[in-house]
Amino acid sequence: MYKRLDRELGELRQSLKTGGKQTCMVEDALSPVISACQAIAEFDQVDFDVVIDDDLPEVKGDARVLQEAMSNVLDNALKYCKLGKGKPGVKVNVASWGGAGDLNEGGVEITVEDTGLGVDPTEIPLLCSRGFRSVRVALLSFLDVSIDVSVVLVVWCR
Repeated sequence: MYKRLDRELGELRQSLKTGGKQTCMVEDALSPVISACQAIAEFDQVDFDVVIDDDLPEVKGDARVLQEAMSNVLDNALKYCKLGKGKPGVKVNVASWGGAGDLNEGGVEITVEDTGLGVDPTEIPLLCSRGFRSVRVALLSFLDVSIDVSVVLVVWCR
């Protein structure tokens, strides 16, 4: 899971650095991913709340890479939110920040939260390291269970 996420986030970062001419509308890029996840959440009886700001700016980057990365993040959130206490749920917030409408001054922040067990704060810097395995995952390995990652992805335009 982490190896794939690391690769996809690396591709996303690279597309942001080198995709100077390529831009995308985040809401349009996320729409099919959100729709698919809503169907999965409904089937699995998981609360799935999505809040998307109006008038999100266009951002630099590859919509396909953003879709792939978010698809995997949300897939993991939906899978592992059931390991926590209470009603399983996933919240997605998509908000603009910085200069409105200026590709060089602002961007979009995508926040994904879930009700899973979470990650120890000391492990957060290691989440995208190749081969990293959370201590909590190791403790649950006898159940063949993996752990969710509450992730904040920031897509910024610079």
